[in-house]
Amino acid sequence: MPLWALMRDKRFAIAALLFAVFHIVLTGSVQLLTAQLPISGMSLFGRWLYVAAGDYVIFVDLVAFPLTVLLSLLVGLNVAMYYQVRNVCPINRGTARIAATLSPSLFATSLSCCGGGLIALVVLAVGGASGLSAVAALSAMGPILSGVAAVGLTANLAYLRVRLRRAAVPTAPPKSEDRATYVVEGVTCGSCVLALREALRDVKGVDVVPDLARGRALLVVDRDISPERVKGLVDEASRRTGHGFRLNL
Repeated sequence: MPLWALMRDKRFAIAALLFAVFHIVLTGSVQLLTAQLPISGMSLFGRWLYVAAGDYVIFVDLVAFPLTVLLSLLVGLNVAMYYQVRNVCPINRGTARIAATLSPSLFATSLSCCGGGLIALVVLAVGGASGLSAVAALSAMGPILSGVAAVGLTANLAYLRVRLRRAAVPTAPPKSEDRATYVVEGVTCGSCVLALREALRDVKGVDVVPDLARGRALLVVDRDISPERVKGLVDEASRRTGHGFRLNL
């Protein structure tokens, strides 16, 4: 699945926005102060961009802010991709571990004190005078830790894409003269597969093989089940589940 398609998922936007707010508050990559400073318009001092806005001054860390944007993008993509994998494999116990792989990256990011936000205030409050040196050390380590987080999130995204590809590839039905294969359209997610299997579970000699990459499933049935009977089963499953399954004869 192309990454641009994931960006259309509302969960991508929500996750990216929430993480951006979280990271900005935590690291202080963007700060808003009311102090009266002799600043007008926009000025650049070292790695900080100062923007005067009425009685307020906005401080933007030119190192931390791009990292915030990058990490927010990666977190959003990971969340959207995770749900894609979960839709394909809704009962796969490994999906919990997939979600957990985000934790180390988020932890590393939470330590990156690029701009001196909430973490800096806590360190200064706890450390007193020695807290200044600790904040300076964290500020220097921040870009490195954020880079580590970016690598972890990228690796996790690649892993999720591999899992999605593997889950979407149908298992080839066994070739046998005693069995026939039919195509059922409208099977686009893992819940569809489960619903179809549940609807047909009491019918002997019928196996459901998902082919989610093509939005369909293959029905492998015994030869003694007529095509008319198969069509009736699929139509009944469609009515019972509301998924709109269609059998191609």
